[in-house]
Amino acid sequence: MSPAPARNQGGSGPEPLAEARAAAEARLTERRAEHATLESRELGWANASAALLLGGLLLALLAAVGVVPLPAGGVLAITILGLVPLVVVRRRWSGRRIRRGYAVDWLERARARLDEQFDFGQADGTAYLERTHAFAYDLAVFGAGSLFQRVNACHTVLGRDALAAWLADDRPRPDLSARAGAVRELLERPTDREALEIELRALAESGARHPADLLAARTRALVAWGADPVQDADAGAAERILTLVLPLTALAGAALTLVFGWHWLWALGPYLVNVFYARRFRDLDALTDRFTGVADTLSAWTRVLETVATLSFRSPLLSETIASVADPGSPAPAAVAELQRAVHRLAQRQNAYWALTGNVLLLSDVRARRALLRWKARHGSELGAWMGAVAGLETLLSLTTWAEATPDATWPVCDPAGPLLDATALAHPLLPRAARVSNDVQLLEEGALVVVTGSNMSGKSTWLRSAGLAVVLARAGLPVPATHLRLRPLSVVTSMNVEDSLRSGLSRFHAEVRRLRFCLDTAAAPGPTLVLLDEILSGTNSRERHAGTVAVLKRLVTGPTATLVSTHDLSLAALADDPTVDARVVHFTDAVMDGQMTFDYRLREGPLPSTNALEVMRLEGIEVDEEG
Repeated sequence: MSPAPARNQGGSGPEPLAEARAAAEARLTERRAEHATLESRELGWANASAALLLGGLLLALLAAVGVVPLPAGGVLAITILGLVPLVVVRRRWSGRRIRRGYAVDWLERARARLDEQFDFGQADGTAYLERTHAFAYDLAVFGAGSLFQRVNACHTVLGRDALAAWLADDRPRPDLSARAGAVRELLERPTDREALEIELRALAESGARHPADLLAARTRALVAWGADPVQDADAGAAERILTLVLPLTALAGAALTLVFGWHWLWALGPYLVNVFYARRFRDLDALTDRFTGVADTLSAWTRVLETVATLSFRSPLLSETIASVADPGSPAPAAVAELQRAVHRLAQRQNAYWALTGNVLLLSDVRARRALLRWKARHGSELGAWMGAVAGLETLLSLTTWAEATPDATWPVCDPAGPLLDATALAHPLLPRAARVSNDVQLLEEGALVVVTGSNMSGKSTWLRSAGLAVVLARAGLPVPATHLRLRPLSVVTSMNVEDSLRSGLSRFHAEVRRLRFCLDTAAAPGPTLVLLDEILSGTNSRERHAGTVAVLKRLVTGPTATLVSTHDLSLAALADDPTVDARVVHFTDAVMDGQMTFDYRLREGPLPSTNALEVMRLEGIEVDEEG
């Protein structure tokens, strides 16, 4: 497979996108050809198996009626023996074909993402949505059409959990380059990404027959089970002797009855002893239920860990992420394979026939329980780290998927001594390329304030969200839709979409005041913060709204912040003349053409020269007398 195309620091426009599409098409064509070859070979072995079976049956029939002087039973036996290797070989080709199909599907999605098709039925992150989060709700990080949905290419719930935590991370981060370095290295290694994708897809398919919610809950519970303290992992001497002697006694009793014709009590007595002995272990049902669903995935987890164990990276973050699995001497793949075998032995007790016969005679579930507890004592505390390594790597793979789908975006430059946020031709990353209008954002020093005026629907909120999402993308290690972006390690806090709360008994105004209090407290924390405020304090009269907004803004500019505030209160433009405030006023405008409101979504300097509220009312047939 050819390597991923290089990306210039300020790459934008059609050329990087066209190059990426061409490279994706070439890789896809190659994999489709390989898939077709494997499909043809599988079909050939399937036809050979069918021909042997039909030929053998026909020959056996002819032998049975005396047409052919051969023993019919011998012909059938030879046919069956001949089918076994053919079926085994066909199954191997089928497995290769299925796995190559995963690669084809992966590349088809990669090509579709270049055309801004992001919905493949993956989780959209609604489960992670918190209205009180510092920025995630206001910036559409989670939910339908969200950033999470576009970035998410995870196949495991642990990967989705980790990706959600990374995107919603609102803690100060002194280094924004580590994740970007990891993503850029993965971009250069499409072969490794493909191998991981195949194993992760196989892992997802291994549990596909179970409800997704059940499998997610059981997978999380498996990690928690490993971390729990171990109870009676080491059986006492008496228990070890009993689990050895009782099965031997039961088998001997069954043999005496069935083979030598002794009285049936010789078999029943030891059988009942084993039944009552097994009833001592009251956790057997709960332990069996714990592994329902997830048991089917453990073999696939083993193969994923085996693949991860072969990797090595330059990126410190990637190396750290997989260290618990890839370090020499890590028992992860072998240990999980051992866990799978123990779980499989325990699960056999769910077979009704085996549960009443071999399971009782051999006490196999009791022995499997002990094996599981011994395994937990040895490796349980490491299980979370192993599966967490896969989840962290899956998160970085998802981020790489987004980076690969946006070849026309720019890698941010993080400079702790540079401007807080300086972006050229920045666009909203969740809007289609054809609908984006780019604008600059300049917030050079702490205390910077930009008051954004403009009419309804003119682009004020979109511009604020573009700036906020640019920081979120940079914090996640992703490129942004701009021609240039330089920033410090910023945090983000927003007050843009506050609603009332019937449950808490809060009015919209009271809820917004609480949110503003949260923004002020967050902005006062160490480290610079980008604060985004959209039409704040709209639930009160204009005089109090103006006074309250000015108070909040003057408080913010005294801290290590950069603030963008959109407003219809044109009197806030006076802040630009206040010598105590580093304020700048900008605006978006509109025009009326042929009775329709039109917008160019271009940011302009200075306050809004005119408003459109009354004109909008007139266009809707509501006559207004401006004189009152």
